[in-house]
Amino acid sequence: MEGPTTITRAQASCIFYGESIKAENERECERRLDDLVELDICYLDNDPTEPFVVAKIKIQEFPHRYKLYSRTTSSSLHVP
Repeated sequence: MEGPTTITRAQASCIFYGESIKAENERECERRLDDLVELDICYLDNDPTEPFVVAKIKIQEFPHRYKLYSRTTSSSLHVP
């Protein structure tokens, strides 16, 4: 049985912007997300393969609903 899917914030940013997951795209897409100062990327219901952005205040108000991605991971997922 496989463990849960682990996707970093940089990988999720590539998925969100429709870019392939590679180091150069990860840096650029995450930078674009960082420029959205009032928003952050998150996911629902233990499905990190479908990232979306939402207001940071909403994430803080409903942490049980909105899950944040970690910045780094030791076991990352390659999503084509």
